[in-house]
Amino acid sequence: MAIIDRIKYDGNSNGSQWLIYKCPSEQFVLGSQLIVNQGQEALFFKGGEALDLFGPGTHTLSTGNLPILNKLVNLPFGGKTPFSAEIYYINKTANLDMKWGTSTPIPLEDPKYGLILNVGARGQYGITITDSRLFVSKIIGAVPNGTTTNPMLVLRYFNGLINSKIKSVTAAYMIQKQISFLEISQFLSELSAAFQEALNAVAYTHFRAHETDSYLVCRFLLEKKNKSAPNTRALTW
Repeated sequence: MAIIDRIKYDGNSNGSQWLIYKCPSEQFVLGSQLIVNQGQEALFFKGGEALDLFGPGTHTLSTGNLPILNKLVNLPFGGKTPFSAEIYYINKTANLDMKWGTSTPIPLEDPKYGLILNVGARGQYGITITDSRLFVSKIIGAVPNGTTTNPMLVLRYFNGLINSKIKSVTAAYMIQKQISFLEISQFLSELSAAFQEALNAVAYTHFRAHETDSYLVCRFLLEKKNKSAPNTRALTW
């Protein structure tokens, strides 16, 4: 495989979103130029371990700016010394168009009127990768050389997390406030904030990617108790 002396990634040629890009080559030389665009970081990997991390700018690779890799493989000082490593580019810009929704209705009891409610919810959130080493190490896993990972990976993770929290957060909020689903349109902003707080506590312990500007759009289907053919009423906000 050819040795690369200029390393750069400008995003997908078709303009599609990406989170992680893995360089197609693992063969480099000291003195190579590593170019990191605004909104990116470049992370060196060796032996499954996250090593040196570079922010935006043009970097000439040397033993001086690869201290962790140098300690691991003892690179000779100076010259065009070849070495092998994996390089990942991480997209640090905020992705604000991540959509979520409940896959099936969740049955809840209205604390004020005693109605059995089949609750569905949908919404949108944003993510920003704040710890590139942790994100690539714990979430991404193996990525083939020369390929990208798109936001769908995080979308699947967060959708599962959100769905697991919807029932408990909604029920606790309504009981605490003693409000009915008939009145909930007045409280959607507060309920969104409650969801975000519950999700942050879990998400940060996993990979320190966070949701931003979260908001909630809900549709509720109300069904009366103990009716073989229940009267239904849909409320959408």
